[in-house]
Amino acid sequence: MKRFLAVVCCFACAPLCALSLDGESKREAKLFNSFLSSVYALRSNDAKAFSKLQKTLALQPDSKYLKRLLVSAAVADNRPDLAAEYADFISSGENTADDWSVYGAYLWKKGDLAAAREAYQQALKQSDDLRIMFQYVTLLSGMAPAQAAAALEELAASEPDFASPIYTEIGNLFLQRGDLNLALGYFNKAVEAAPLDPAPRLGRGEVYEKASQYFLMLHEFEELEKMGFGNAATYSRMGSVFLLVKDYPKAEEYFLKAKADDNGDVPSAYFLSLLAEQKEDYARAADYLKDAADYQTSASKCCRSAFIKTN
Repeated sequence: MKRFLAVVCCFACAPLCALSLDGESKREAKLFNSFLSSVYALRSNDAKAFSKLQKTLALQPDSKYLKRLLVSAAVADNRPDLAAEYADFISSGENTADDWSVYGAYLWKKGDLAAAREAYQQALKQSDDLRIMFQYVTLLSGMAPAQAAAALEELAASEPDFASPIYTEIGNLFLQRGDLNLALGYFNKAVEAAPLDPAPRLGRGEVYEKASQYFLMLHEFEELEKMGFGNAATYSRMGSVFLLVKDYPKAEEYFLKAKADDNGDVPSAYFLSLLAEQKEDYARAADYLKDAADYQTSASKCCRSAFIKTN
């Protein structure tokens, strides 16, 4: 490797006409150029990246690193069958966290979830890289809910700095499956672990919305707004709650906030149009509909806008 680096330095520092390479130097130069071409192809998502890596490996067949790159590229292309030939890199010498995570991704893509889980666990013993951790969390989330929750709770206990996003992921897991009580319990744990993390508060708001506990939902979204995390989605949902209780000025206030955050927000455009109609401000009602992101593709909105203009 030192000789290889020395050759690279020669290319950088010496005039081309002054170079006189022996056989070994020429081989290393060829390897370097082939590797560089492969890396550029990977970075640009070139379809030839995999074949370029294969050619580079042919110049250095025992390279663990090149085999790992080939496995990673094959998995990224959703072709684990192409990776099989090179997956033996994991048995070659000492493994890093990146080695284990790439191997875990390969096993996951093959459908061997138990072995993939073990590979990611090996990776996390060596690194607290968030990228690896959340690959592992995503893997677990695809398993049976109870099994996934147990494994994720172990991870949260061993990684307290990341407890909030892990508990949030468990909450989302149960929310997707309609188990609102369990989801709420994990979102509560996530908020307790990191009170300023907006994600579990948003999760709690969604639980309350699904349970028709709209004022509790409103409270969560108001807290998000105070923390500076309000957005068009939360503002328009808050406006909808105020519509339910017929507090029209407050509803309009939040729909306007949603529109300010995203001028094309569809729910706020629709309800602002209705509120403007109530005030007999038909021109503004039509303008609100036209601002909606789906106006050009929504026949009903186009027809309604035309109808409003006749008033």
